[in-house]
Amino acid sequence: MLAATSALHAHAQGVVEHSETGGRNRPKRVVGIDRNGWSDWSETRIRAELPQFGEPSVASKRRFKSQRLTFLTSRTDQLDAWYLYELGFRQTPAPKPRFNPDPQLATLVDALAAWRSDGWLRVGTTLFDASGPLQRKLARHPHQLVRLTEHDQLPHTVAVLGGTRADESYVFVWASRAPDQSLDEAARHLGTYVAAKKHQVQAAFGAGFLFDPADLATPCATCYDNRRPGPDANLDEAVALLGLRPIERTSMAIPKPDKRGRTTRRR
Repeated sequence: MLAATSALHAHAQGVVEHSETGGRNRPKRVVGIDRNGWSDWSETRIRAELPQFGEPSVASKRRFKSQRLTFLTSRTDQLDAWYLYELGFRQTPAPKPRFNPDPQLATLVDALAAWRSDGWLRVGTTLFDASGPLQRKLARHPHQLVRLTEHDQLPHTVAVLGGTRADESYVFVWASRAPDQSLDEAARHLGTYVAAKKHQVQAAFGAGFLFDPADLATPCATCYDNRRPGPDANLDEAVALLGLRPIERTSMAIPKPDKRGRTTRRR
């Protein structure tokens, strides 16, 4: 697992999630130390840095305003306490810190690491960077998407956009494979979709994870795109062909099948 790496990578994240697009999840106000010194990861700062991710919802702004200001003066207190005790510099026993990720998300990250998939380290640490509730939500996506596909026999996707700065912004796409799709066909479509979505929101990097009913924890295919954002006529055409909607015009949740097993297609 990437426990040690993810601990070093931890920072506050702004996340927008959508089933082309879905529920929005914004960070609490956190003040801490980043590479530029003291920084305020506030709604205003993230919105100014990543305006293409859309305006936060009214409910998100209300939740943000109700949260207290938190100062992060250290990220390694528990690790320091254990290490110094082990070295004999402290007399007070301290337990060794344990990483506690969502088990299903950890299976995904372990698979990326084992395969040495393109971008595996960057993608894995970013996934583990998520809070506990967000990790559990991300881990449910394969189940939700495969269930939709079983109802209507169509492929489905959900994209998660996140980051607090333009140079570390990302797009992650979970996708399900339809019964009449070959693995190669579904994997190619996923790669095209991730590239188009990343281009649409001008994110720094993107990754995709394809699932089918055979295994809801380990993807059957993955893709990664870290091309520098910027103008690209071919990707503009791909966005148009896929019918990707702007963030502000997309829905707020993964669609659910109705009682007759049908789902509403959303992009």
